[in-house]
Amino acid sequence: MPIEETRPLSNRSAAVVSATPVIAALTLGGPTATAQDAAGAVLAERLLNAIGGADAWAATPGLEIVEMAQASEEVAPRRVRFLRDLLQGRLRIEREDDESRTDVLVQAERNWRCRAGRLELEAPKSAEQLARRSWRSNVYVLYALMAKRDPALSYRAIGPLSFEVFDDGRRIARFDLDAGGGPLRWQRMRSQQPDEVFETWLYGPVRDFGGLRLPAWGTLLDGSLRFNYLRIGALDKPLPDSLWSPPAQGC
Repeated sequence: MPIEETRPLSNRSAAVVSATPVIAALTLGGPTATAQDAAGAVLAERLLNAIGGADAWAATPGLEIVEMAQASEEVAPRRVRFLRDLLQGRLRIEREDDESRTDVLVQAERNWRCRAGRLELEAPKSAEQLARRSWRSNVYVLYALMAKRDPALSYRAIGPLSFEVFDDGRRIARFDLDAGGGPLRWQRMRSQQPDEVFETWLYGPVRDFGGLRLPAWGTLLDGSLRFNYLRIGALDKPLPDSLWSPPAQGC
């Protein structure tokens, strides 16, 4: 399974939700300039302002996130630590298992996992897999790309507080905002099937986490996974490469 479409430590399959039909574009003086494009860019800026501002996100090469997360098949939430590389999309997840051992999952150039004291290695990714850009649709990475005014991104409004995000013309995400501009709902499209929704998250109100502002909690639309943030740290330098390599001596 591609790293961009792997649920963190969950055996649940992805919920597929019907995508909202796209409203027909209204031409505004040229084949690429539409009223929806302009309105979508305004909504994207409104979202960035609500989550801490473009400057803060553009200056952040990575995040450390600590949360309590619970899958629907679990009887109690677990403490989970994420390290998210916003420059290359790499992800490290550390989570205690039922026997208080640390379960580590890394999604990088080569995926690997330490589970129950054993090292599990996937085959190195092919050039085609590495060339896929679907990691860019991860919500945290997307915030950073939007803040940096990535030229491949474009936007289209589909409602007063709703807009879609396109990467090189391919639809990758949809945001629905609350009255303050914060994310109320986020949908992510499948990397190879942009008309099919991969996941839909519903969010609570944003709160301050040391400069960045993010929803304090969230849940998948189907209820299969939910979280409450405990801490979010914006890193001031890139995460070291050693975090992404399998342990030489095993787990």
